[in-house]
Amino acid sequence: MTLDLVKQFLAKEGFKCENVSENAVHFKYQGMNFFCEEDHRDQAFFRLIMPNIYKITDDRERVLEACNKLTADMKVLKAFVEEDSVWLSIEMFLDSSPEIEDFMERCLDILIEGWNRMRKSIVG
Repeated sequence: MTLDLVKQFLAKEGFKCENVSENAVHFKYQGMNFFCEEDHRDQAFFRLIMPNIYKITDDRERVLEACNKLTADMKVLKAFVEEDSVWLSIEMFLDSSPEIEDFMERCLDILIEGWNRMRKSIVG
């Protein structure tokens, strides 16, 4: 259900999306890569991801500290390490009849703000 709502929102707003799998779609927003995943076991769960925002080299401890601070400072945003790359996500539960127009753009903007803060924190 959630993925269908995301696809409808993207189409309505003029964004192209492509199916990554039966449970995920990929799209670009403001030149950045995003994907949305659906968990068939939990229809109320919404997860929007901004993958691979920073490649970790020899600065792993500093990156982990920056991820922790970002997660603590920003509402609904999670910053985490996936292998050797930093990813951002928004994870939340939706009611039974969500109005995706009410929150989707805000979620995307939060992820972009998180990317900006992470970049400033790590790069300086």
